Amino acid sequence: MKMRHVRAVAVFGIVLITLTGSRGGGCDSSSSSSSSTTGGSHDNGTSGGDDYTDAPTPSPTPTETVPVDAMSEVTIDFCSINPAATEIRGQLQMDNDTAFSQTYDITVHFEGDSPTAAPIVAKVTDVTVGDGQTYFMYASAPYTGPGKGNDFRDCKVVSATRTPKVS
Repeated sequence: MKMRHVRAVAVFGIVLITLTGSRGGGCDSSSSSSSSTTGGSHDNGTSGGDDYTDAPTPSPTPTETVPVDAMSEVTIDFCSINPAATEIRGQLQMDNDTAFSQTYDITVHFEGDSPTAAPIVAKVTDVTVGDGQTYFMYASAPYTGPGKGNDFRDCKVVSATRTPKVS
């Protein structure tokens, strides 16, 4: 009888860890790629691979919060500076795998070579993505760095939230 209890607690612990902590640790497998104009890279702020299967979760109703972190649904495909070096932008991809529309709010940081310099910040708000849809758009901000963007090094999503869109 005691062994059953031990097994049940162990299974519960594994399920709890899997549901709450499986996306945050482990090896860093975030992707990077060169920018089309400046040689920068991107990072969507997540780590871990796709070599696991999530436990099934009940479908939420539009009034509930969605248990999946929006950061895992938002990526930056590429970042660039326009030829006049007046605007920096990153192409965002939002993958809504839920059964209803979601409204996303996203913050992107564009970072230069100096580790002490403040990043250029771009915010995208109130972007609605339909159920089961993928949506692409740009997050952009005025480029305030020196020269023609030679100091641009990296862009990444630093925050992403979503709320169910109730019609």
